[in-house]
Amino acid sequence: MTSTTENEENAAIRTLALVGQANSLVAAGDLAKAREAAQQALAFQPPPHMAAAAHAIIGDAIVEDAAAKKLSGAQLPDALLDAILEYLRVENQYPARAQVEGRALLRAGECFQKLSTMPGRAGSDDRERAVALFGKLNSDK
Repeated sequence: MTSTTENEENAAIRTLALVGQANSLVAAGDLAKAREAAQQALAFQPPPHMAAAAHAIIGDAIVEDAAAKKLSGAQLPDALLDAILEYLRVENQYPARAQVEGRALLRAGECFQKLSTMPGRAGSDDRERAVALFGKLNSDK
């Protein structure tokens, strides 16, 4: 019979492997599999820094997938908002390593910046949100 500690160690190892695999898949351009691997990692209820990395990968996969599919119309803003949600989870739900959190905030700001230039988003505060995120990056130590 395995102990709880062994199960936790196995889950941590599997999570680490899945996040590493997801990173490699994003780099290779296999975005659907990258997103799937990151979601599988989250199913193991990983430690906060690994969950943060998985959410950042999911955000990256959404953005890259939208670019690859050349989404337009209502689909592009929806994809960018989904990516923003993943990136902001890194800051708001999971304490992350500075590099992961900083990159997630940068990518969220870039998504808001793209949204601010889209027709039909007039009156939104997308640009202000982008500026606020970029300012946060500049002021965080």
